[in-house]
Amino acid sequence: MRILSILYLLLGMLACNPSISKEYLINAGQLENMMKDTPGMQLVDLRTPGELQRTGRINGAINIDFEGDNFESQLSQIDPKKPTIIYCKAGNRSAQAFPIMQQAGFKQLYMYPGGIDEWKSKGKPTVK
Repeated sequence: MRILSILYLLLGMLACNPSISKEYLINAGQLENMMKDTPGMQLVDLRTPGELQRTGRINGAINIDFEGDNFESQLSQIDPKKPTIIYCKAGNRSAQAFPIMQQAGFKQLYMYPGGIDEWKSKGKPTVK
């Protein structure tokens, strides 16, 4: 029941954010395929370093802490011209970061709203 409540909350947050078109929302299978098939794909984990230490990250992801004081300056670590997938714990921070990153010039930006919680629940691998 708790998972269902969280899912409804997440869907409600996404529905309230009109700046994220459904075409930019991807699922776990699409994330895997894009990472494998798209040259130069960048995967960005928006969680805090402490969260990464506790739960790991998706292989290949770089960490840019959305809640950190220097989020926007950290965006210079990644190329806005390359395809980029963002994710967090369960979609909230990604939904907030998406329009900021679009304004920063990221044109091929995708969001994995299920986040690391969904990734792990599907038995997908993580690295520390």
